[in-house]
Amino acid sequence: MKPMECLRTAQNVAAFFFFSWVIRLLWNSILVDQLRLAPVELTYWQAAALWFLVSILLAGTGLARHPGWLTLQIRWISLSRLTRALKREIRSQLGEWARTDESERGDSLGVDDR
Repeated sequence: MKPMECLRTAQNVAAFFFFSWVIRLLWNSILVDQLRLAPVELTYWQAAALWFLVSILLAGTGLARHPGWLTLQIRWISLSRLTRALKREIRSQLGEWARTDESERGDSLGVDDR
């Protein structure tokens, strides 16, 4: 196993155990203490099992594809590609719109000239 893969695996395991602890705290403080909806407090291992089941359920949606998806890691490279693609599309659409004859456009801006 490469050193970076080993580090990433260790981070994923640490994130799993950390979020299990967060789920336990939130469950016990909100659902048990505040709202009194759940009659039993969760133990740490029950929270870990709940987190694991949620990860399995969300795996089909692509949300749990990367462990640690809750950290909201921003992918700047794909974001910049998306931004460039959107700019190109907007420019091409505006260019098409500007090249069309005014009579063809009609009331495309929602403004009535009368």
